[in-house]
This record gives sequence, structure tokens and C-alpha cells, in this order.
Amino acid sequence: MSNFILRKVPSNWDRRSKPLPTGITWAISLSTISSFLFITSGCVNRASLVGSKASEEAPSTVAKEDESGRGAELWRLTEDKVFNKRVHTIEIRMNKGSYDSLYSDERANDCKSENPDAKFAHIRSLTFDDQRLNNVAMRVRGNTSRCISRLQFSLRFNRPEKVFKKNQQTEDWSELDYPQEVKTTIEAQNLFGLQSLTLRRSPNDTSAVNDLGRGSLLREFVSSWTIAQTEKINETTKRGAPVYRVGYAKVIWRLCNNDGDKDCKNTIVQAYNIAEEITPDFFLMRYDDPKPTVIQHNKACGFKPGRSFSTECYDVEILEGRRLNDSNQEQIAKAKDLVDGASGVITLLTSETAIDSFKRILDVDAFINYLMGASMVGHWDSAIGNYNNDYLYLHSPSNKWKIITWDLDNTFSRFANATAGVAEIGKDKEPVFAPIYDDPELREMFRSRMAVYLNNLHSNESEGALNEKIIEARDCYIGELNNRRPGLGKPQAEQNDLEKLLDRICKNGRIWSSDTARRSPDFVFLRDEEKMNIEAANPMFDFRRSRYRAIKRDLQGQN
Repeated sequence: MSNFILRKVPSNWDRRSKPLPTGITWAISLSTISSFLFITSGCVNRASLVGSKASEEAPSTVAKEDESGRGAELWRLTEDKVFNKRVHTIEIRMNKGSYDSLYSDERANDCKSENPDAKFAHIRSLTFDDQRLNNVAMRVRGNTSRCISRLQFSLRFNRPEKVFKKNQQTEDWSELDYPQEVKTTIEAQNLFGLQSLTLRRSPNDTSAVNDLGRGSLLREFVSSWTIAQTEKINETTKRGAPVYRVGYAKVIWRLCNNDGDKDCKNTIVQAYNIAEEITPDFFLMRYDDPKPTVIQHNKACGFKPGRSFSTECYDVEILEGRRLNDSNQEQIAKAKDLVDGASGVITLLTSETAIDSFKRILDVDAFINYLMGASMVGHWDSAIGNYNNDYLYLHSPSNKWKIITWDLDNTFSRFANATAGVAEIGKDKEPVFAPIYDDPELREMFRSRMAVYLNNLHSNESEGALNEKIIEARDCYIGELNNRRPGLGKPQAEQNDLEKLLDRICKNGRIWSSDTARRSPDFVFLRDEEKMNIEAANPMFDFRRSRYRAIKRDLQGQN
């Protein structure tokens, strides 16, 4: 007997609207109407989203009562329009010479993590679904991934200066000199409130250079969702989770010969993850904090035991709400003092009273949540693994440090310590985590919350919410990126019905496995041979099972 995937579809569900929860009285206020008008307005004026004054109070945990601020508005808008349950279409029109040179420049740089000659390339127009932006800037992003077969890019929607183009790959880069009125337009430009967005993919997720959309791109999407679930145990933000959001997009490159928009017949279609960047807006949305200070673990030595502050190991990204100017020695000195000055975070956490300092200057809940999420997905290229990528954030309203998770492509791997249990996480005793293992109260808090987190994600070794999320990404989003859904090849009428049902399922449905079931109007059955066979998902299932066993065994004291 064939196996089936059985998916429930609410009979009255319409993907254009969400059913309201029952048993709740809904009140319509002027602020609700204002928020609705804001969300439906498309690309918005940046002036309405930034510059909010931080609360004078220092909340001990999280204040949830104010959802009418600019951070809340921006969060709702980006959730509704960008990081929603759909595969987006991004069309980029740019000079072919510029596109080709982005690849050749990195190869000429021997794939080094830093390219001093890297340029912001000019995009003539970028259309995100039905929203078009002109004169967008794009540069290659990443460290060791700068020479993978498909480059990753950072998109800047509001950059009017130091943007370059080429007509032919062989000519020199030339800087664009926009007229003042165009500069003014660019400076105010955004995509649903976002000033930037990244196009991400990894060699860990199989795909070729020109694959017509065929790529798995599962790890970052599932990992960011998994880590966000820690906030359901103990909230550390006002909204969202301290991890970047990830979605899916099919990117259509329209490459133009010279400066003629009509001669853009060179077309490449590729699959990418889209992800938000760690910008000041990230902290405005999650914490209503307009003046964050953010330090990144860097070069596999960030906050490594025994290493003092250096620009090699610690990348101060944002200082009091503004990007750090590397040539400003006063800012550099201030950043250094925050890390290992007389009252710096490392100085206090390596002192004789480290436990007291930990509870006083660090958000305990945030660091415990981080440890839970990072260990669950095997985030080895991280603060607790490779001393890399993740961010320490000084929350200005409370004057406490928190931690932000970043760069989740190296997760769910069969080769990244898949058997690690709770006791092994953080065993090198990095200063910002050591107290959680050294203090009995904190250690027990971590272990008890980890048990709840484990049960929330796993019903047993083979089932649970995390398993369903991997299936959802594999069968819904990847199927759509590949222009293929289960059921194709059937008679057209039946195929259309299946497509409609599956579209509803992927947007709102729940997934069960079943060997025996019968067809009804509310269900769609997908035979194994009809499902997309995405081999890259198999290691994720394997890792999930082994990590579940290891953590379960460790929590039960069976080390």
C-alpha cells in the first residue's frame, strides 16, 4: 500500500483573510484603523518609521502594552508584506557587465573574506512582487562564502552615493552621479519600511549557478523558525524573536546590454532565501530601541577565552544607534571600553564576582534562550561553537546585554556534532555563557526550560512541530520554487483542484502522515511518488532525530 501525506484544510478557509479566533471580543479603535491603513499603503515614508524616543523606563523583562509605536508598525508591515507565508518573485534589471564583474572580481580576489575592491553595483530597477524600486544598490556579502557558485548579495534601497556600474565586463567600474532630485528620492526609498534585504544561499543547500529555481535552501528557513520558538517559553523582546527572519524568493535577473533598458534579453532565474539584516531597524522593531549598540563575534575568535579586544575578533557594527566609523578613534576607544574596559562586559564576567555581574549586566533569559535554540539546530558557526557571527547587543533602555542569532546556514548538518547533549553546549566556557554552567540556579533554569523547549518541538523521535516545519519547507516552498507541485501530470481539472488545495495547505494548513485514509473534500492525499524528492532534507531529518535523542538522554541524566 502506498504511503500518503495527509493534510487538513479548513473547509471555510480563504487565504485572502485569516479566520478570527473564537471566544474573543474584538474592539475596533482609531489606532487599529490607523495601523490597517499603514499596512496597506505599500512602500512607506521612512520619516514615519524612525526617530521614536526610547522609553525612560528600563523594563525588567518585556512590556507588551504599547503596540502603536513606530517599531510595532514596522514589524506588522514587514510581517504582512515580506516575511509572510508565500514565495516572492523578485525581478532585478541591471547591466550584464556589472553582474558578471561581481563574480569575476571575487574570483580575482582568491575568494578572500574581505575584498577591498568590492563595489556596490547599480540595479536599474528591482520589483518585489508588485512593488518597483529604481536605482537600488547591491554588493556581494559573506566571508568564506564569497566564491560559492551562486553569490550572496546585500540589497540597499536607500543608497545614493558610491554606487558603480559597468556596461561591459572588461571596462572599468564607473561611479554614478545622480542628480540631486534623484538622490533625494533614493534616500527616502524603502521596501515596506526596510532599507535593506539580503539574498542568501549556502553551499550546504544544493543548487547550481543557473538552475531555473531548483535549490533546496532549507536550513536557514527552518533554523530561524526553530530558534524563534524559544520566545514562547520566556519572552525577551516586545515582539518577534532575537533572530533574523527568513523567507523564499524566486529571483529573475534581467541582464541588460549597455545602458538600454529595452535590450535586456539575458535572463537567469535562481532560488534564494531572503533575509533581514541586523540594522538599527532590527532593534527598533523588536525592542523599540532607537539607539542600540551591537558587537559581532568575528573571525572565529570573538569573545574566545583568553583573547583581548581587537578589531580582528570583535566587529563593532552599531554604536548608540549609528554604524561605527572605523576611522573615528574616539568611537573605537569607546567600543573597546564597552568590551574590556574597567567596567566592560568581558572584564566583569571574568572577575571574581562573575555570577553577580552576569545577573546584573546580562539578560539571563535572552542568553538561556540563545543556548536552547543554537543547540537544537546545531548552530556551530556561532558564539558557542566557532566564536563567530552572532551579535551581543546592549539594550539601551535597560542597560543590559542581550544576544542576537545570525548566519544560520551551517545548521542541521550530519557533520556538526549531531550527538551533542546539553552538557557539551558551551563547554569551552566562553565568558558570556560560563555562568550558566557554573551557577547551580542558572544551570537548573537552563535545563528545565530546555526540557519544555524539547517537548514543544518534538512529540517523539519521529514526530512533532519541528518535523512538520521541515516537511512544510520541503513540500510547499521548495515545490513552488521548482515550478512543480505534487499532482502535476494528472488530468487538468484534477490537477487544478489539487493545486488549489495544496496552495491553501501550504499557506495555512497542518501536516500529518497516514498510511490509510480516504478522500474527502477537506483533505488532499499526496502519494510518495508524487512528492518532490529533495535529498537535502534527509540530513535535516537525521540530525533532528539524533539531536532529540542526545538532549533527551542528557536531560534525564544518562550522559
